Amino acid sequence: MPAEEPTSDPWAPFRLLEGHWEGAIEGILGQGTGKRSYERILDDKYVLMRHASVRLPQEKSPKGDFHRGLTIFSFDSERDTIVMRSFMVEG
Repeated sequence: MPAEEPTSDPWAPFRLLEGHWEGAIEGILGQGTGKRSYERILDDKYVLMRHASVRLPQEKSPKGDFHRGLTIFSFDSERDTIVMRSFMVEG
């Protein structure tokens, strides 16, 4: 009987992102700070990303901006691909 080929790890690209990240951000609405974390959940079947960004009032964003969101990544074995589903505080 031939040896089975090892199953590749669909989560390999996410391994180096695991943990908590924080730093400066810059974009259309101006400058601010951002936080992001990636963690494996539910027996390693999913990856949860949490993120938040804060921009104080400035020329490009007179009222400032506070953004939060969650993203869940799952592996679809039928399509052999990672699927992403995002939920933002804005709806």
